[in-house]
Amino acid sequence: IFKAHADDCFVASSDEQKIAFGQQFELLNSLLKIFHNFTDASEDFCLALSRVECLYRDCASPLLAGWVSRHVSVSQCRLLVNSVLGFVGNQFFKNNSDIYYTLSALELVEPVMPYLSSPVLNIKVLALFLIAFALDESQAELYESATEVMQFLVDSLKEATKSDNRTCYVSLLDADYQTYHAIELAQCINRLALNEVNKKLLVGFGLLPVLKTMLDGEAEDEIAAALDILFTLSFRLVSWQGSSQDDRHHFS
Repeated sequence: IFKAHADDCFVASSDEQKIAFGQQFELLNSLLKIFHNFTDASEDFCLALSRVECLYRDCASPLLAGWVSRHVSVSQCRLLVNSVLGFVGNQFFKNNSDIYYTLSALELVEPVMPYLSSPVLNIKVLALFLIAFALDESQAELYESATEVMQFLVDSLKEATKSDNRTCYVSLLDADYQTYHAIELAQCINRLALNEVNKKLLVGFGLLPVLKTMLDGEAEDEIAAALDILFTLSFRLVSWQGSSQDDRHHFS
């Protein structure tokens, strides 16, 4: 289905095409949403899906590479890009070595990089999630420019830790929403904090008071996640030179 519509992006030029294109889009959109949801829920599914090489070679990679300039203006492109970034990012997020090496061999990071500059915030967030877990800290200069997303992650973690279900809801352009759990956000922040420049950025965006709130709470997984981040931040105390008095107080 993707190959048939890689050029026209499911935009019909006649009423007859409109019906057929609409049905084909809904089928592909539904399938990729299933991939997005199931990769979030199941590591076994992530592992199985990572072995379907043609999915990435013939769909995911060319879709991301070919629709960078169209995902803002064409809603069909945007929805499919959202799902592809989502399910590939979920697979890297599992931190499974078999999944990591299989997907790394497919060189999926390069077509994702341009989406860090997307004007669509959620697309930018998904791209950073994927890249943060696909690259190690030695390559972190590739995503240092995504400061808006880092601010979003800190603000969303703050919101998620205050909600009853520990989830932040983000509205999308297409009358839909994306959810981010507090632990998911914390793990991504911890990954980004491996890089020295990102440490300063995250602290500057108000991360330490959020971690203090998590440590003062009763959720054991949040306490553990906050300690993990503090452990990562503590590796280079030089990062705290020039920090505000409040930040130094929160860290101590």
